Amino acid sequence: MRRQQALFNVNFSLLVTVVALLPLLGALTCIVLSILLNFKESTWTHCRVANYLPSISSAIGGYAPQKYIWRICIALHAAPRFLFAFSYFGYYTSFHVGPRNTLYKNLARLCVFLHVLENTALVTLTYVSSTDNYAVHENMFIVFMVCSEGYMLLSCILYKWSHESNGRVMTKSEVRSYQYKKRLFVFNLAMFLTAVYTFFRHEWYCETGVYSIFALCEYLVVFSNIAFHYTAKYDFSDQQVLLAGEESGDHPKEMVLSLHPYTIDQQNMEKEKALFRVHFSSLSNVVAGLPFFATLFCVAWSVYFNFEESTATHCRVPNYLPSISAAIGGYIPQRNVWRICIALHAFPRFLIALAYFRFHMQFLVEKWRKLYSTLAGLCTLLHVVENFALVVLTYISSLDDREIHESMFVLFMVTSEVYMLLTCLLYRWGHTVGGRKMTPNEIQSYHYKLGMFVSNFIIFMMAVYMYFRHNWYCESGVYTGFAACEYLVVFTNIAFHYTARLDFHDQYLSLKGESHRTSKTA
Repeated sequence: MRRQQALFNVNFSLLVTVVALLPLLGALTCIVLSILLNFKESTWTHCRVANYLPSISSAIGGYAPQKYIWRICIALHAAPRFLFAFSYFGYYTSFHVGPRNTLYKNLARLCVFLHVLENTALVTLTYVSSTDNYAVHENMFIVFMVCSEGYMLLSCILYKWSHESNGRVMTKSEVRSYQYKKRLFVFNLAMFLTAVYTFFRHEWYCETGVYSIFALCEYLVVFSNIAFHYTAKYDFSDQQVLLAGEESGDHPKEMVLSLHPYTIDQQNMEKEKALFRVHFSSLSNVVAGLPFFATLFCVAWSVYFNFEESTATHCRVPNYLPSISAAIGGYIPQRNVWRICIALHAFPRFLIALAYFRFHMQFLVEKWRKLYSTLAGLCTLLHVVENFALVVLTYISSLDDREIHESMFVLFMVTSEVYMLLTCLLYRWGHTVGGRKMTPNEIQSYHYKLGMFVSNFIIFMMAVYMYFRHNWYCESGVYTGFAACEYLVVFTNIAFHYTARLDFHDQYLSLKGESHRTSKTA
């Protein structure tokens, strides 16, 4: 039997806490900053009567830096929520409720569909503001609220049904989770209906303070929604997220990201039922495909619909391609598509960065061990900073704050180039230490990494040259060459990170739990 090795693990309760805190702290920060910095503007309405609190829409989307904070928090919050949705489907369908099991499973499918749609609507209304497209923003808000209420109601029904079927009696932890769910749903619905009433009362009668009550109800709707999803902490309290692999000799194999009780004993793992499972290749296709698709879409759409504006520069000479910045950040719907794709792509990148640290560290480099470990830690830090810089420059455009946007772009490029260089060095060092020979798959991964790094660096240097040549001489078509080089820099960067598919080709993203909950039966 091969030895189990964890590449990284985190308590699932901690993950749920982080995912819940992101929108909670984001909303609180935006509200406080709006009151302190933009009180008059954020509380103003057409009624021109005294108000004391800004609405959620005004607080999170109307002013800087509030809107940047909210965008970044939702970007980091979004992807894990989809993981939670599918894991809950496995959680509910692990129960057999008797003769009406078919109806039960159909309701479980509807529940996960509403959870996914709720999160999708939240992401869309965050990155398509009311000033970008009022109809889309308003419709997504309606979808969010309807799905949210429907999901909470169905979750309460399914939870009670599954945990009390066949004479089963809920444990204390399960009773606590169910009671919290039920109370938070009732409270959320009551606050939402109160908010609807006070909104229309304000619109009809323009009474002092009524809009402030509406705003307060909005806050409570948001906070109770977050608290409802936070009850996942009780449902998966004995579990952890674990990226684990098996070793045979010098070659690590069959690594999986799994959610299961704290023991990683191989026999216990084999008895566990997977709540959610996807091959790492599929995950890497999505993570790499999102920015790749977004780039292609934004460039094609800009060329077709915004050609003259997106290719114009101060030189006023003919150009035939828009720059990346113009394509992804200057026009609608391009910037909406780019922001949504980066939001869904961001969080998994941080997990992959942490996994790569242990991936490098599992090789027994005895000579220069301290240097190797330091470089592996630096490599992980650069990966994290690169991804964070991408997120920030995505949600703070050059039109919003040129200085921050440019600084984040410089940081992104520097960390990207150094990360790729260090990864190539560490990969070869670790995989050939002590006379070890790389497998054909490892050789392929290394050659792809090296090729993508060299290509990326050369093309980036060409882009810098053509950018300054365009600014100095204003020659026709030079800016087009610069833009083409920008695209290739982006694509080679994506391709470099996509080589993770080769390094983890036999892995699975899976959430595992006990197939039978430890509870009493009547």
